[in-house]
Order: sequence, then structure tokens, then C-alpha cells
Amino acid sequence: MPHRHNEIRQLLNDLKREWLNATKEDQWIYTTRASIGHKLMMPFVILLYTGGTSLRAIIPLLRGKIVLPNNTTMRLLPCPGYFVFFNEQLTPNYEIIFIMQVLCGFVNYTTLCGTLALCSMLCLHMCSMMRILAYKMIQLSNQPDTDENAVQEKITDIVEHHTKIKRYLHCLTIRRQSVLYIIKYLIHI
Repeated sequence: MPHRHNEIRQLLNDLKREWLNATKEDQWIYTTRASIGHKLMMPFVILLYTGGTSLRAIIPLLRGKIVLPNNTTMRLLPCPGYFVFFNEQLTPNYEIIFIMQVLCGFVNYTTLCGTLALCSMLCLHMCSMMRILAYKMIQLSNQPDTDENAVQEKITDIVEHHTKIKRYLHCLTIRRQSVLYIIKYLIHI
């Protein structure tokens, strides 16, 4: 995963460069798409953390202890496992393992939320770039000045922006493997 860090950093640098080179109208489009991404992510984050917390911490505590037929008491762990070198049911071991599993769950939730936020941010940035292209085309069609140089300048700007979109999409499709790798890794944990 560390070697993919540079690829993700490059995508974020491209996004920053787009923002710094944009006009005020284009920045407004980027800002509205970013707020859409924020509104999409908040319910997911709330659902993931509340569901995960209840699954890992609350449900094992609510289920209580299980008494086996040989009068042995078993306490449930969030993620049951077979521990070879020590008995997980002894009092300090159980609490340490329980807390570690709950904290590892929070690390997984945080990483998953960050990865999905990155995916949504990159997708919405792409949508913003296409919206800006459509806005430039509308400006060209509504242009009252039919001077050939002005029209040629607008067409050149539209073609350059379209080329930039295609280049960004190509980089995104090449580097999306990094993001998909992180998601796949998190799902299998």
C-alpha cells in the first residue's frame, strides 16, 4: 500500500492545481459539487460508525455471558478467534482483547470512510469539470459577438478544457486501481 501513496497524492495535486487555476465561476461549481459530496458522505459515516460500534462493542456486552454445561463461563468477543498462546477468557486478557478489537474496528471504519470520501471527491470533481465544459459551450452558443477571432478563441478554450478532462479521466482510470486496492483490502479485513 505505501507505493500507491504517490499515485493518490498525484491525483490530489491535480485536483489542487485545477482549483488554483479556475475562475471564480468554476470555483463555485467545484464548491457546490464538494458540498454534494459532503452531504452524501455524512449519512454513510454516521451509519457506519453507529452500526459498527453497536456490532463490535454493544452487542457482545448485551448478549452477556454464556454458561456451558460443564459450568464454565464464556464471554463473547466482537470478533471471535482461536488464541493458541493464552486464554482469552481470563480477566485481564479478555478486556485487553475486547478493547483492541473495538479500536481496530474504528481504524477500519475511518479508513473506509476516507477511501470512499476520496472516491466521491474524485468523481464529483470529474462531474464539475464536465459541468464547466458544458457552461463554456453554452457561453459559445449565446455569444453575441460573432467575430471570428473571439469565436476561435472560445473554441480553442473549449477544446483545451475537453483535452484536460480526457487527460484527467485517463489518469483517474489508471490510478483508480490504487483506490480500489484499498477498498478491497478493507473489505477483506
